Formats: sequence, C-alpha cells, structure tokens
Amino acid sequence: MKKLSVAAVLFGVIAVMISVLLLSDLFSAPRQETVPELPSVCPRTLDITTIASDILIEQGDSFRVEYRLSGKERVGRLAFSDDAFVFSAAGKLFGLPSFKESYVKVTVPESFVFSSVSLKTVSGKISLTGRSVVSFDEGRFETIAGDCLLNETAFRNAAVETVSGRIEANPQVSESCTLKTVSGAVDICLKEKVSVEAESYGSVSVYGNDFGNRAVIRLSDSPVIAAESVSGRITVRTANDESPSRDSRQP
Repeated sequence: MKKLSVAAVLFGVIAVMISVLLLSDLFSAPRQETVPELPSVCPRTLDITTIASDILIEQGDSFRVEYRLSGKERVGRLAFSDDAFVFSAAGKLFGLPSFKESYVKVTVPESFVFSSVSLKTVSGKISLTGRSVVSFDEGRFETIAGDCLLNETAFRNAAVETVSGRIEANPQVSESCTLKTVSGAVDICLKEKVSVEAESYGSVSVYGNDFGNRAVIRLSDSPVIAAESVSGRITVRTANDESPSRDSRQP
C-alpha cells in the first residue's frame, strides 16, 4: 500500500510537470527572428510556405524578413539570392493548438513589382497590405482554413484557392483573377467594372445585383474575374455599388 502511494505521488508530480511544460509552450511568447544578410535589392520571386503561421506582406523602406513560428513549426528551408527568396516551414500538421502570434513577415519597398509570388499555408492567414499598391506579375495563394486578404494589389494574373477560408481582395487586374473556395465567402471590391464569371450554391451578387447562383458579365477588352464556391457567398462590387436588391435578381 505504501509503495502504491509513493508511485501515485510520483505519477502526479510527473503529470504536473508535463502540464506546466505544455502550458508554457502554448502561452509563452515566441522569439522573433530576423533573416540576416539579405540582398540589398528585393528579389523578383517570392515563395513562402507555412503550416499554421500567418504570411504577411507589407510595405516599408527596404526588403526585410522577420518570422515567429508556431510551436508546430521550424524552419525547413531558407534560401535567397538577388533573384528569389524561398522560405518553407516544416513540422507537424496536427498537434496542440497554439495561442501564440506566429507569422512570416516580408517587408518590401513601395512601387516594387514582383515577377512571381507564391504563398501557401494550411491554417495561417495570408495578408497583403501596404501604404500603396502591392504589385506582382503572377501570383498564387493557397490556404486550407486560413483567410486570404489581398488588399490594394495590382497584378497581371492571380489564382487564389481556399477550402474554408474567406477571400477578400481589392485588386487591379490587367488580365485575369481566379478565385476558388469550398465553403469560404468571396468579397471582391474593384475600382472599375471588369468581366465577371461567378458561380456558387450559396449566392452570387455582382455590381449590386443578386444573380442567384450564377452570373456571367462580359465587357469588351476587359480583364476577367472568375469566382467559384460550393456554399460560400460570392460578392463582386465596386465602391459605388449599392447593396444587392431582391427585385434585381436575374436567372
């Protein structure tokens, strides 16, 4: 009986120690790292992949990369040159939830134009913001559960895919923009009208009109926005559009 009591006490002590370590990992502030010795000029190609950490593209005075990874992640690959920057996080796809703020943050000079941008994450958020327009020729953005926010962007072609994450964008499109999601909502705000092809079993609203489940609007010599969702609501609008009217529904 005495031996059993000692064993129970030891088991309890070990359980408490493990709990403390887990809670420390969940709530302790992760350390921010800065990628040193980056090229003085911003690379033309950007390729970033994470598991749970957000991917943030912001504008500033010079090219800079900072990261603060979640407890699930570690740096898997980090490579850069004058032409390309590649950052890939490795780690466990599943595990304990993290309450830390984790991210990979890239600061780029204003008016710089990337030739190619590829940003992919499982559950992190993708966000492009700036004091002016973040510009690139070709872009690909993928998430499973994270949101994709392309604020004030300008590009030739872009493809955005999510499973449940919502998609928001204020794009200037010169050729095409394709947006696909399973259950996420899509909200696109344009400075001027372009051609639109949109379909969802949720609902579709284009330029202030509710189209039910499908809308096709073609304008001559115009870029094309193609949006597709299974159950999410799709909204394509300009800043001057009014809220959709039930009286304006079209088949």
